[in-house]
Amino acid sequence: MKQPPQPEGDRALRALVARCEAAWNAGDAHAWAANMAEDVYLTSVLGDRYHGRDLLESGHRYVFDTIYKDSKIALTVEAIRFVRPDVALVHLHQRLMSRLPPGAAASTARQRLMSEEMHETQARASLLVVKDGGSWQVLSFQNTGIASPKGT
Repeated sequence: MKQPPQPEGDRALRALVARCEAAWNAGDAHAWAANMAEDVYLTSVLGDRYHGRDLLESGHRYVFDTIYKDSKIALTVEAIRFVRPDVALVHLHQRLMSRLPPGAAASTARQRLMSEEMHETQARASLLVVKDGGSWQVLSFQNTGIASPKGT
């Protein structure tokens, strides 16, 4: 099932990741959601599952106004694997600077744990990305917090 290298697709997927990062860092929920398929599934670091671009946009609008207000994220592509020319897996390493202390991002009490200081948390994301109508969109986004950043 291994696909040949796809330099054009690789560049397009890295550009998609860059758009996601820029949208997050601007606190722009609409731009962030624009990278998602209409029927996207997202699993959060808490294990909550969300379905649909509109729900992701409204949810991110809320977190950009609350727990992730003024947060900044750095997304690093760790691997891209094309399953087919129009389907790829993208694995990311995420570094998030927010007002949530380490460990709080994976806590249901996280809003009460916010501080004035910025703290770094790390996660890994696995994205299933599909090319539809000539553009790449995230169909599934699985987010997993890194409990111990050692060895990442």
